[in-house]
Amino acid sequence: MINPIVFHDDEEFGASRKAVSFLESRGFSVGRNQAHSPRGILFGAYDIQKWRNLRPREREALHGELAGDMRNGPVTIQMRENAPAEAMAALLNNQR
Repeated sequence: MINPIVFHDDEEFGASRKAVSFLESRGFSVGRNQAHSPRGILFGAYDIQKWRNLRPREREALHGELAGDMRNGPVTIQMRENAPAEAMAALLNNQR
């Protein structure tokens, strides 16, 4: 498991955009935005629904979550232990 990766930005939705860009540039998919809820993260090309539309087993299968104040920041990427080795390598080898 890696330490959380935190993004800050003074612009509205800036931290969220930075985090999503960071993830997508490394081969991750990010769930759709839903107010006051985390966004799911999976390594690979996936269409991840809003948090409220994910079943408990789908939430458990996520490789990580993007959480925080999506509008004003900060936002945090927290990967889970079930993330594949390739996903962890993509993050660790390409830190900001």
